[in-house]
Amino acid sequence: MAKLSALGATLGIDDSGGDLRQIQNDVTALTFNTDRGSVDVTGIDKSAVERLSLRADGTVSITLEFNTASDRSFDVFKDTSGTRTFTLIVQSQTLSMEMGVDSVGWAVGADGRFQMTVGMSLKNGTVPVWS
Repeated sequence: MAKLSALGATLGIDDSGGDLRQIQNDVTALTFNTDRGSVDVTGIDKSAVERLSLRADGTVSITLEFNTASDRSFDVFKDTSGTRTFTLIVQSQTLSMEMGVDSVGWAVGADGRFQMTVGMSLKNGTVPVWS
């Protein structure tokens, strides 16, 4: 697989009604994690740590420009109820996760800039998958 940049990536997230909305134009920063828990099961007979992998998890943090146009950032996150499909496509590689919206923050900068920060986490028990 070749090295890729995220230029031209698309980000779709369901609104509270379950309709997929493409909001990548409003996104200024995106962080996502697809991690697993682990437990130390090292016996006293070992010289190094032994671990077992546990459940998978997924979290997302998004910074967006406040946009009140139809089907844009404000429409998608003004109601935080329900499960949302998060779909990120980077150079034909797709990550999909079923998420819940945990938080929406609002910030107005000294320069007048109005931004939103959204935190999401895995909700349906399905392992996040790249395809």
